[in-house]
Amino acid sequence: MTSWVVNSYYFTTAALVIATGRLADIMGYRLFYCLGIIIFALSALSAGCAANGYMLIASRVGQGVGAAMIWPSAISIILRVFPPSERGKAIGMSSGISSLFISLGPFVAGFIIQFISWRWVFFISIPFAIFGVGIGFFSIPSYEHAKERFDLRGCILLILSIALLVGGVMEFSHARGIGKIALVYPLLFVLIGCLMVWHNQRTPVPFFDFSLFRYPQFILGIVIIFCVQFVVVNPVFWSLFLQKALKLSAIETGLLTMLSTLPALIFAPTSGYLADKYKAETPISMGFVSIIGAYSFLLLFGHFNMMWLLIIGFILHGSGISLIFTPTNTSALGSVPVNQRAVATGVYNTMRFLGATIGVTLLGGINTTVKGNELDHLSKSMVSHLVTKQQVEKVFYQYSPSVRNASPLSDGQHLVLRKGYIESSYRAFQFENGLCLLISCSAFGFCFYYLSSSSRRRLENSFV
Repeated sequence: MTSWVVNSYYFTTAALVIATGRLADIMGYRLFYCLGIIIFALSALSAGCAANGYMLIASRVGQGVGAAMIWPSAISIILRVFPPSERGKAIGMSSGISSLFISLGPFVAGFIIQFISWRWVFFISIPFAIFGVGIGFFSIPSYEHAKERFDLRGCILLILSIALLVGGVMEFSHARGIGKIALVYPLLFVLIGCLMVWHNQRTPVPFFDFSLFRYPQFILGIVIIFCVQFVVVNPVFWSLFLQKALKLSAIETGLLTMLSTLPALIFAPTSGYLADKYKAETPISMGFVSIIGAYSFLLLFGHFNMMWLLIIGFILHGSGISLIFTPTNTSALGSVPVNQRAVATGVYNTMRFLGATIGVTLLGGINTTVKGNELDHLSKSMVSHLVTKQQVEKVFYQYSPSVRNASPLSDGQHLVLRKGYIESSYRAFQFENGLCLLISCSAFGFCFYYLSSSSRRRLENSFV
């Protein structure tokens, strides 16, 4: 259920962001931008008042709906207001401002959780939402709306395909292997994909426009953003590792993970400037080198357990991500004709949030599988007619003085379980960072392959 609290937001946003982008074209950016903020704020209020995990997940779905309405409208407004020569700087400035709040987030959230209540992590966004709606309603200009029909069938097919893709990944990651059910998902995914192609050929204005893949920079952009967003969600599991395995407080964890977001205050605007003055490939390449270095340091930390390796890894990770985001966004969306830009923004953001959704699913599956295998191994010698598997599991995952006092296990068994949990946490940390390193190297390699002229022509022709 814990992974669903994070994943429900990303999945909902990925599934709906193209639909909300098309509806914003038809109904107006200002309306959808303000309405999205309102839905996000009401869902945050609901999440803060949640009585159980199911209500919290439902509220996170509502926040995903709001975010899906905000993202394409915000990007489209920036691309409309600023000329091509200033778009990188404008998007970089926007990223820098959002990075300021992202940087403060881990520390503020840690403080709120430790000294107030986790509910206020959601409540605190409501005043900002009220301010955003007021500013947006009075300052965002009104643009001419697109006069086109909304392709409802295409929308449903795309949502089904995303649901099948994510469902298949979740089934694979949590089933500890490939089962019969896991094999059904790819087959249904291919079937829905064929239906989408067939439907697009018979629709004047299709919901998912495959012609976007004729633009080389757009292909490169969505591949990069998918892979980068995959690794962006890894700090969620860093926080669990720092608190559960290293026994850091919520504030200490927030201060450490803040190191992975603070560099964005510097590099997000800088990357936009570099993309405008030079080619976008320059800051993107610098960013990938930084990310690869970050995960190399984190893997070394898992082996040598030296805190300075962790700190350097966090800083390099934040620097690399912020160097990549703005130029990728600008070059990918700027390469598409104006009349297709809103659709392209939706596809781009779908790939972005889909990368986050699959990242949370696979990384969470690694975490669950590694710890689950360790628990299975240890519980074999502890479960008896006096001790149940549930009691062993509770001590393993929720170790605390109160749990220990209420447990029928001996002191020696408690120590064995605690040691097993810490060791499995380190192994999961290594596997998670190793996978992210592999994804980063693959994306960087694809950039080199794609930017070579002969490879680029072959890849473009395969989409035409």
